[in-house]
Amino acid sequence: MSAQHSAGDRKYGKRSGGFSPSERDERRLDAVPDRFRSRESRWAPSDLRPFLDGTYRRPRATIGRLRSDRQAMLYEGKDHIIYGPTGSGKTMLATALCADIICDPDGGTALYVHFEEPDAVDIIERLRHVYTVPDEPILDRFRFVSPTSAARAWEIDDLAEEEPRLVVLDGINEAMTLFGRGEGFGSDNWSRFRQAVIMPFLRAGSAVVCLDHVTKTDSDSPVPMNSIQKINSATGVAYYLRPHDDADADHRGCSWVLISKDRPGSVKRSGIRREGKRGMAPFTYWGAMITDMREPNSNPLWIAPPRQSHLDVMDGGNDEDF
Repeated sequence: MSAQHSAGDRKYGKRSGGFSPSERDERRLDAVPDRFRSRESRWAPSDLRPFLDGTYRRPRATIGRLRSDRQAMLYEGKDHIIYGPTGSGKTMLATALCADIICDPDGGTALYVHFEEPDAVDIIERLRHVYTVPDEPILDRFRFVSPTSAARAWEIDDLAEEEPRLVVLDGINEAMTLFGRGEGFGSDNWSRFRQAVIMPFLRAGSAVVCLDHVTKTDSDSPVPMNSIQKINSATGVAYYLRPHDDADADHRGCSWVLISKDRPGSVKRSGIRREGKRGMAPFTYWGAMITDMREPNSNPLWIAPPRQSHLDVMDGGNDEDF
């Protein structure tokens, strides 16, 4: 094609004997496959009556009742982020959320997409031997994907059509690199990745959890690696796991569960509001996540409700028994 043609030169830009208006409409319609013609428009105006007549109810968290008082962590149809340094318990928590779903006969299915592991051996080992999930519900209600390349749109749509109740995306930075969105890791790249990968699951009603590292583990106000937009765009809760004690074969571990954002607002109501210190942004302290790898143990991960004494420990006071 010549430069004149691409620039819209008159000689090449007009079609002799062009289509009439009616013919153009029919041609435009014929070019649309049948399966898209009948699809409901995603740009259709919303029905505003429920918001005006008082029948609308704000979302409430219903997934992940891991706290000892049964307060839930996640909203259905919202995306969340759990971020923290290595060893803070992000994958342990995500696996516990999956176990909670698949062990409930009415809980639906859980999808775990791991961008950092080549197979499911570690996740299955945790489900079977740490959380004692039987093999049958794992086979029936748990799906594991280890991508080797960027997904095509239909591949994500196929997974979303199964309507998993929970979707875990483990290794977000690896995922963005795989999808060609890793260069610079700016907010624009994250937004494109979110539209391509996360939004199809949100439209299906799934609760999506992204696991991410932090920029500086010694910072007083850490943020997810490479883009604060990961928090800004989340429609659910952003959790920061701040390590306190590492778990091993002889000792329990502990990480503080802090909320840096809760867009719907119902989860943080069961926490303690804390103003930031030393330049740290305000946060909500939601509980102490206890991990116990000592065998045998029927409760390898649970979250203790927040107490003021926990905040005193966080500030350098003496430890206490949770």
